[in-house]
Amino acid sequence: MVDIVTLYSKRPDSIKIDRSFVKHITRSPRDHEIVVALIAMSHALGITVIAEGIETHQQLELLTRMGCDQGQGFLLGRPMPPIAIAEMMNGTPPT
Repeated sequence: MVDIVTLYSKRPDSIKIDRSFVKHITRSPRDHEIVVALIAMSHALGITVIAEGIETHQQLELLTRMGCDQGQGFLLGRPMPPIAIAEMMNGTPPT
């Protein structure tokens, strides 16, 4: 876990928003506001924001409108072995 002092003094390149906030972002005003604040604070410090656990199109659309830079989750791609990722990146059909 990174505290605010570390966030300010170390200036990480990126910060991840935990899936527990993303999961309820479309129906919990509190989670929604926390994510908005995290994105705004991170961007003000020049930090890239990555959201974890994106599973629905609604979550993806909302995070995109909020200005989230990157995302991870089953909606975007299932876990796969490194060789499958390399094949996908090279345009080779999976083996």
